[in-house]
Amino acid sequence: MKLKPYILAPLQSPGDESVVFRSPWRPRVYRSPVRLGGKTRHNVVFKLHPDMEFPDVAAAVRARAASGRHVFLVDGNIHALIAASEAVVVISSGVGFEALIHGKPVVTLGNPDYRWVTCRAKPDELGSALTEVKGYGPCDRELAYKLVYFYYHKKISTASNLVFAGPSERVSRPAGAPTATQREKIFF
Repeated sequence: MKLKPYILAPLQSPGDESVVFRSPWRPRVYRSPVRLGGKTRHNVVFKLHPDMEFPDVAAAVRARAASGRHVFLVDGNIHALIAASEAVVVISSGVGFEALIHGKPVVTLGNPDYRWVTCRAKPDELGSALTEVKGYGPCDRELAYKLVYFYYHKKISTASNLVFAGPSERVSRPAGAPTATQREKIFF
């Protein structure tokens, strides 16, 4: 079984809130990557979500992997799988964000917070999206790293200081920081 080179497609649970609320193509997103391997001759490696509570999705992926030359189902360390991949295809998973940290091109089928530095595609456009990510270069990677830096140092650290600090630890709201009402709009 020759896996490399491959596109990694880690699956999210179909009931995941980021899939339900951030993917306009929910019914089709699980079928598209499964068809991708045979159609484009890209090796596609699937990793089921550890909490995959939808047996029909897991069974469909297992059946496709058993019958196809270019579709594989693996269970391994997600960081090792990302590192060895050419690109990562996600709906709106945190694994896509982790792939950006690894410097990998990411194709998103949903609308995650980090979508601005990914190749955004509809499920029926995956073949052309994978062709596009072959041109992913140093400028794209640098832009992704800048987003990761911003997200970690600005968005998360500011949010955690405002939201997670206990009452005795809270300081006055810094100038320009969102109010409680604004935070609610940002997070929900």
